[in-house]
This record gives sequence, structure tokens and C-alpha cells, in this order.
Amino acid sequence: MSFCCCFRSEGRPPSGNSAYKASPEAIDFFKKADRYMAKRDFTKYIQFLQKSAELGLADAQRELGVSYVDGDYVSQNSDIGRKWIKLAADQDDELAKQYLKCLSNLLPGQPFPPSMSHGNKITFITL
Repeated sequence: MSFCCCFRSEGRPPSGNSAYKASPEAIDFFKKADRYMAKRDFTKYIQFLQKSAELGLADAQRELGVSYVDGDYVSQNSDIGRKWIKLAADQDDELAKQYLKCLSNLLPGQPFPPSMSHGNKITFITL
């Protein structure tokens, strides 16, 4: 049995290549999203995360995708989640690649098992 995990980067600046490929505006939106998360204003968190993701920041794309897959702060939709995570993986985001690999064990449209969610850490179990 192996375990796949995806950690969100809340409270941290954009990582690695993501910050170099993104516009300053995308990074600014990501930081604003993080500040709203700290204030527990989840509506504004998702709004700014979405703006950052739309501008191509891989960290934001991954986090938004994880939110959709897990149903955190948005209505759960694994198809939308996979789309965002794939966009991040296409930019060589290693966490997104790992997460996408774990998601491949789920059927399209199959919801993420909520009992496996642990706060900011999402754990998949693959047999």
C-alpha cells in the first residue's frame, strides 16, 4: 500500500518555478488569498485564489483544484478540480503531478472520499 499526499501552500509564498512563470499580479492575488485565508474569510480567499489561478500561477491552480476536489470553501466538483490541478501539473508543479497521479485512481466525476481529508493535508491511499 502506498500513500499520496498533497499539502497546500497556505501561509507560504509561491514556490519554485511557479513564481518565476507568473505575473506579479498573479503573485499579489495569491498573497491576498492567503491573507483572507488567515482571516478565515473563505469567500474572498477563493475569489483571489481564482484570480491568481486564471493568471497562471501554478500554486494557485493546484490549491484551487484541491479545494474543488475536496469541497473546501466551494461546492465539491472533482472534474473542475482535476482541470485546475492538471493546469498546475502542466507547469511542472511537482505536488500537482503527484496529486494528479493519485486522482487517476478515481473515476471521472467520482467524488473525493471526505473521510480521507485531514485539514490542509489531503491523503490518498492506493492499493
